[in-house]
Amino acid sequence: MTSHTGMDAAHFDLALKRSRAKAQPAQIEATGTLWEFVGTRTGDEIAEQLASIMRELAKAAGLRGVILGEVLLEAKARGVDIESKPMEDKVHEQRQNSWRARVPKLAGLKSTAERRRSPLPGQHGNLHTVWVLPDGAR
Repeated sequence: MTSHTGMDAAHFDLALKRSRAKAQPAQIEATGTLWEFVGTRTGDEIAEQLASIMRELAKAAGLRGVILGEVLLEAKARGVDIESKPMEDKVHEQRQNSWRARVPKLAGLKSTAERRRSPLPGQHGNLHTVWVLPDGAR
């Protein structure tokens, strides 16, 4: 059976493995699957660290809640490397930080309708969602 590319399944799988190996040789084995690669992103470890910090700040803040910008400031103060690397392709540069949106969910927090301005200089005062601990988790 041929795929939409005109290749049979075995050749398509081989081409896919080769293209992934060229793209991320240190992170993907030739026999790995895409889902194994997704789980090994470098942002996962940092996201877990930030989730821990976010839970801690949310407990201290109570009903006032916490925003991601405050968490990032605290992480910088604790020495967590959260800076993106400058790249020529700005789309790829922005995607380096796409994992940040997962942090509040990893922390087990719930969003509120409230927004606060970000304290980060690079955010230009953009509004961030306020996150709080779920009821009974205080």
